[in-house]
Amino acid sequence: MFANLSGWHIVIIAAILLAFLVAAIVVVVVVLVARSRTTGNAVVDPATQLERLTELRDSGVLTSEEYERKRAALVKRL
Repeated sequence: MFANLSGWHIVIIAAILLAFLVAAIVVVVVVLVARSRTTGNAVVDPATQLERLTELRDSGVLTSEEYERKRAALVKRL
């Protein structure tokens, strides 16, 4: 099957395969960078965090002691 291919054919096939490989690597890098930018820069203001803590306490996910500890840590960061 490959016996009929001349040197130029092999070079062209290798170049096409290399182009696909480079394109795949570029896509992976772009996706990873975009994902890290969206998850790494999520800054939530303290008021929103406090509201969320209150919701968790009211729903029973956090105990009053846990709520107070987390609230104190949040206030300390201000």
